[in-house]
Amino acid sequence: MKVTKKKAYLLLSGIILMLVGGYISISPNSYLNQFGLRVDSNINFFSDLRSMGGCLFIFGLIALAGSIIKRIEDAAIMASLAVFGSYSIFRIAAIVLDGIPGTAILGAIGIEIIFAILGLALLITNPKQKILV
Repeated sequence: MKVTKKKAYLLLSGIILMLVGGYISISPNSYLNQFGLRVDSNINFFSDLRSMGGCLFIFGLIALAGSIIKRIEDAAIMASLAVFGSYSIFRIAAIVLDGIPGTAILGAIGIEIIFAILGLALLITNPKQKILV
C-alpha cells in the first residue's frame, strides 16, 4: 500500500482524534485536571464530556477507515476537516470573547489549525476531482 499525503493525513488525524476522544471519554476528571479543574460527581457534566469525547473518537475511526478504504478517502478528509476546522474557528472565537487560554489549549489550537489547513489543501489540490472549487 502506497502511503500518499492523503493517507498520512488521515492516519495522523485519526490517531489524534481517537486518542483525545478516548481520553476524554474514559477519564473526564483527568482531562479536566490538566486545566486545573476538578468536578467530582456532576453526572450531567460527565455525560457531556464523555459524549463529546465519543464523537471525536468516532471521527477518528472515520479518518482511519479513510486511510485504508480508497473510496471513502475524500469523505474522511472532509470529516476531519469539519472537526479540526470547527474547533479552530470556535477556539479563536473563544479567545476573542473570553481571553487567552493556557498553554495546553494554545497548543491544541495550533494543532487544530494545522490539520484544518492541511485537510483543506488536500481537498482543494485534488487533481482528479473538484470537491470544493
